[in-house]
Amino acid sequence: MQKKIIIAIVASGIILSILIMIIINSKIINTTVGEEYHIDSPIQQPNISTTTSDIEYDESFFNQSCFKARTNTIPASLYGNLPKPYINVGLPKMGTTSLHKFFSCGGLSSTHYYCHPNPIKKLGRKGLLNAKCASMLEKASLARLPPLSFAIKNYNMSDAYMQLDDGHYFPQVELLDEIVEGYPNATLFLTFRNMSAWYKSLSNWPPKKKPKLSDRLKMLDIKGLPKGKGKDVYELSDWYCKHVQRVRDLVAQDPSHTLVEVDIQDPDMGQWLESIFSIKKRCWGQVNANSLLLSSNNNNTNG
Repeated sequence: MQKKIIIAIVASGIILSILIMIIINSKIINTTVGEEYHIDSPIQQPNISTTTSDIEYDESFFNQSCFKARTNTIPASLYGNLPKPYINVGLPKMGTTSLHKFFSCGGLSSTHYYCHPNPIKKLGRKGLLNAKCASMLEKASLARLPPLSFAIKNYNMSDAYMQLDDGHYFPQVELLDEIVEGYPNATLFLTFRNMSAWYKSLSNWPPKKKPKLSDRLKMLDIKGLPKGKGKDVYELSDWYCKHVQRVRDLVAQDPSHTLVEVDIQDPDMGQWLESIFSIKKRCWGQVNANSLLLSSNNNNTNG
């Protein structure tokens, strides 16, 4: 009797072990298949290499035209005479400070983050709370007015608006159609840079504070970038690419606009901007884009 009991126990143990092994193998197979074939993005999936500390993507993805600034978008007849206002509809950490400094150096009234050209000296701390471009444009939108209505009413029309967003609300994305429609003669700007450098900049801003801008973007629900998206350079680059194409398409449909595309890492950009705006190229050098913006420790500029 005891032998039968022992044999039964041993047999049960063997069967249980076999079942456990089957379950474990099944989970491993399912996990592997899921990881290998799951694709989140609707556009071209890059080949990812993990041989270096940074994720590297295949060149074909970043060779798309949306990542390259065009220099043939401005008619020669408009050189030195581009209509105002100048409105930057590019994304954050893309050289907005450089453009703002350039136009300010050239004697134009230029705004950046706040819709007043000289907010610190003129408005004081209380005045700054109501002067953010993002808030003023959102308020105008809710009132069904052209986006810059309250900015113009309170502070007059500026020559250049180089940063509209505040890191939480992005009028250049959410209100792009309204901007194009509301200011049919405006000159629009798109800025370009290396996507890996851009992602590093987003991941390190603001300095010594959290959440970083890259993390904040994942928590927001922005047109083209739903909540939860933006987890890596690929998803953010996908968002950037689609925004660029959207701007280009809108301008192509409305020829009253001129689109200026600025590669902030181009060493000849200062000379090119001088030829277009008749502002000395040294003004572009006030913010050293090629050293500041290529650095992974770029924490000392809003743009």
